[in-house]
Amino acid sequence: MILWTLERWLGEELMLEAMSTYFQRYQFKHPTTRDFIETINEVAQQDLGWFFEQTFFSSELVDYGIESATSVKIPDPKGVFDEDQQESAGSKEEEGEAEERYLTEVVVKRFEGARFPVEVLMVFEDGEEIRRQWDGQDRWRRYRVEKPVRLKYAVVDPERKLLLDIDPTNNSRYAKEEEGFSLATRKWASKWLFWLQNLLEMFAFIA
Repeated sequence: MILWTLERWLGEELMLEAMSTYFQRYQFKHPTTRDFIETINEVAQQDLGWFFEQTFFSSELVDYGIESATSVKIPDPKGVFDEDQQESAGSKEEEGEAEERYLTEVVVKRFEGARFPVEVLMVFEDGEEIRRQWDGQDRWRRYRVEKPVRLKYAVVDPERKLLLDIDPTNNSRYAKEEEGFSLATRKWASKWLFWLQNLLEMFAFIA
């Protein structure tokens, strides 16, 4: 899983080049773990010490997830405000023309000790996608977006680069709180209900 995660991080082509260089350089020798790391860093032309320290030399686990995802309608203003924030009268027509706005809030959380950069994807009801990069160092991060449409769902690590993540079921969440399901849990629940329905139909047929 470590090497697969590294491949998704570097890309298949670069990972293949790094592994080929390593095997050619140390064939019939007795390389150490440090030799492997130095070869990867050399080919990748970047210091990946942070990656290997947390995977080869640490017992910390990886688990990022969407703690919450909400879209709340912003109340329409009662009137028209001037630059000095003094309220003045607004006509009903003016109020009726106001576009609906929603404040979307997504909280991403690091549940375990390992720290990895992650991508956060927010998908809205009109199909628009917003992506944010988080270094993953803090325990949590909150994103706020104001738009004329509601959030549909949010996903952390949408490309599944972090195969080391011990709980991918919390990586996504629908914005509708009343549903109470993550995307993965929703799929599992659908499959379970389908199986249960077939089982009940079989019992009815036997009876």
